[in-house]
Amino acid sequence: MISRTVKRNVASVTGVMMAFSLLLILVAPASAEEAFSITKKRDYYDIPGRHMALLEDPGKELTIDQVSGPDYRDKFVASKEEVPNIGQTRSAWWIRFAIKNDSGQDKDWFLELNHPLIDYVSLYIADPTGDFTELRQGRAMPYTAKAVKRRTFVFEQKLKAGEVRRYYLRAQSGDGIVFPLRLMSPVEFIKSERKDQIVLGILLGAMIIIMIYNFFIFFMSRDESYLYLVFFIFSFLFYIISENGIGNEFVWRKITWMS
Repeated sequence: MISRTVKRNVASVTGVMMAFSLLLILVAPASAEEAFSITKKRDYYDIPGRHMALLEDPGKELTIDQVSGPDYRDKFVASKEEVPNIGQTRSAWWIRFAIKNDSGQDKDWFLELNHPLIDYVSLYIADPTGDFTELRQGRAMPYTAKAVKRRTFVFEQKLKAGEVRRYYLRAQSGDGIVFPLRLMSPVEFIKSERKDQIVLGILLGAMIIIMIYNFFIFFMSRDESYLYLVFFIFSFLFYIISENGIGNEFVWRKITWMS
């Protein structure tokens, strides 16, 4: 009889412990994101959102020492989107991620935030001692101040074989905030740049030709409808070069308020 009672108590305690362990797993903070691994088989990566954790900073006052410290470590929330999309916000946002070099060799990389409409971008790179190096970019800063001259925000990195490097990225903008992060070798970076320039060049060139053609028709016929069409195409052209960062790259490099 006593033996049965003991067995029941043990089974009950075991069940409670298993349930408690399961509860801990379910309520554990979703901030322990896995480091993104790079191998020698590829030279181009889109970093998925599941490797990032996000933190909102409504007061826009948090520092890197605060967000990387124990008080905010568990306040980061793992992204549920492949490309984290914050949308329109008045807050500053932080993302945390790590990159592991499993390629077996030291290698140069370009880390790109492929969204040119963010006003202020700060990338904080952790060193082995725990200190951080800050690299600043942003639409509100002069294009000529960029270390890598590109319409998006690009940071040159060198990762040693086997190294795991931690990053924090802070973004603040009057427009929507999106975090499409890409990692490319120098060769792939040049290929990507050329491809983008060709596609955008064809699009913008076609629009300019259509605009000139319709202006010529207006000049010959004096039909105002063609002039309105010219103004519409010009406005749409201006919108495209603003949204894609082309204007900041080629037209108003030093005029930050135009950006």
